[in-house]
Amino acid sequence: MLDCFGLELDAEEVENWGKLTRAEIGAAGSHFKAFRVREVLPTPETCVVAPDFWEFTLLLSEEIVRGANVMELGCGNGPHAESILALGGSYVGVDISRHAVACTRGTYALCERVRCFHTVDDRDEILALAGTFDIVFGVDFFIHQPTERYAALTAFAAAMLKPGGWYSVDRWIGPTSTVETEQCGVDWRGFQRTREEEEAILRACGLELVRYCDCPLRGHGGAVVREYSISRKPSEEPA
Repeated sequence: MLDCFGLELDAEEVENWGKLTRAEIGAAGSHFKAFRVREVLPTPETCVVAPDFWEFTLLLSEEIVRGANVMELGCGNGPHAESILALGGSYVGVDISRHAVACTRGTYALCERVRCFHTVDDRDEILALAGTFDIVFGVDFFIHQPTERYAALTAFAAAMLKPGGWYSVDRWIGPTSTVETEQCGVDWRGFQRTREEEEAILRACGLELVRYCDCPLRGHGGAVVREYSISRKPSEEPA
C-alpha cells in the first residue's frame, strides 16, 4: 500500500504502529489515551497553550505560529492541537496509526479547525492540501524514521508548504546505545543522521536551513539528546 509520502508499506507495519499506540507492544506509555470528546467548542478563548509548548514542541516564534495553518506529521492523538487552536490557528494531524487518528478525531469532533488524516487511508485527501500550510512540524516522530524515509517525508513537507512556510523537525543526537536501530513500527527506537545528511536532504527538497536548536528530551534528566532543524521554503520559486 502507498502512503501520502510516496512510501510503500505493508499491512503488518501499519498494524504494528497501531499496536504501539494502543500500548500492546513496545513502550508507548500513556501518550495515546482513548479520546474524550470536548463538550465545549474549542476556540482561542477556551484553549490553552501547553506550558512547555515553545520549549519542547514548536521552536518558532509566537508571531510565526499565531493564526497559522499548521500540519503535524506523526500527530498521535493530537496533544498539540489545543496549543495551535489557542493561538488562533488551524491544525491538520497526520498519522499512520488508525487508533491515534480515531482518538484525535473523537476529541475534536466538534471543531472544524482540527482535522486528522491517516497516511494510507486518506492519502488522496492529504495530497489535495499541497501548498496550503504555513508550518509543517513533527515532534518525537522524525527521530523514529531512517534517513531514506526522512528524505521522502521532507519532500512531502516541502510540497505541503506555502512559499515562505516553515519546517520544524527533531533530530536524535543522543548516545547510540539507547537508540538501537529496529524495524519501523516494532519499537520506539531512534535513527541518527548527521547535520551534513540533514542539510543535503533539505537542499534537495528546496528548503533552506535557518538554524539548529538544542532541546532536552523528557525522561533523560534534562540531557540534550536531540536538536531541531528549522528550515524554510523560499518565498519565491527559483527562476
